[in-house]
Amino acid sequence: MPHEFVVVWLEEEYGYRYWRWEPGMTGPELIEWWKQLKSVSPYFFSPAGGVPGKCNPGLPGKLEERSWENFPRRDMPNLWRAHIHEDADSYLWLPDGEYIHHAGYKDWDYDD
Repeated sequence: MPHEFVVVWLEEEYGYRYWRWEPGMTGPELIEWWKQLKSVSPYFFSPAGGVPGKCNPGLPGKLEERSWENFPRRDMPNLWRAHIHEDADSYLWLPDGEYIHHAGYKDWDYDD
């Protein structure tokens, strides 16, 4: 039985840009890679060329037209999503709705 690689709809910095990310991994492999990620800082200015696999620009057009809801899903029956910005707000979102944080995740601390 062949391994099925996942495709991830990646949002950069709250809608600044969207990417079609093909990490070249199965779901369990991607989850393990994400959980081991110490920081998303290397991807802050652009995930392209940094994250494993291929990362291509998402939808062209006006910013408000590029969103999770408008992403073409015909080739993504099990939609994986991710958000990359800072260590305090980045996550991998599985098709079943579960959020996975990376190893360097730090919750916002408003008391400091």
